[in-house]
Amino acid sequence: MCIRDRYRSVLSLKHLVLMNTFSDHLPSNIKDITKEVLAMSAEDKESCVEDIENELTSILSIYSEEAREIPISELASVKLASHSFNAVIHKILEINVYTREADPYVLVVQENEEKSSERPIRFIPLLRLKVFFPLSYPKVTPPGYTFVSNWLPAKSLKQLRKSLDEMWSPNTPVTFEWIDYIQHSFLDTLDFAKGRRIQFSDSK
Repeated sequence: MCIRDRYRSVLSLKHLVLMNTFSDHLPSNIKDITKEVLAMSAEDKESCVEDIENELTSILSIYSEEAREIPISELASVKLASHSFNAVIHKILEINVYTREADPYVLVVQENEEKSSERPIRFIPLLRLKVFFPLSYPKVTPPGYTFVSNWLPAKSLKQLRKSLDEMWSPNTPVTFEWIDYIQHSFLDTLDFAKGRRIQFSDSK
């Protein structure tokens, strides 16, 4: 992506909304999730369902404008080995995640050695996160997830994946923590956003 397009993507609050409402991509750990779900007792699955419903209801209430539940029927035809998708995944959440900081970042675009532009920006569209809640969550496995961004570099998204994976522990709901981390902390860990100044140049 060229500098001008990346700059526009950061500034546009519409770009996440205009992306595909659903992706065919499944979380990378879906095989492990399937194995764990099939090994669980009905009682444990029922307990997980209750936890999932409570967490999802809270998220949809707090992030009513940014989040939605994706009907399982949209993936009802997907097969996971010899088992149907909806026999493994109980709910799917989709949320557009933005920064929510009181103090704005400064977006700096260095087009060449002599020309640069700066603009304060308070709400930055970061990525679209899809969370797949399996019948084994949160007791045995973490949620599955995928995310897409129109402007964050692949290296940064790889770094985010590592951070999210490290946050989960058994029997602990983690989705709220993921969203909060992305909103308030993730951007500050990136080299090009140090000191609340997001910097793009020809070399990036």
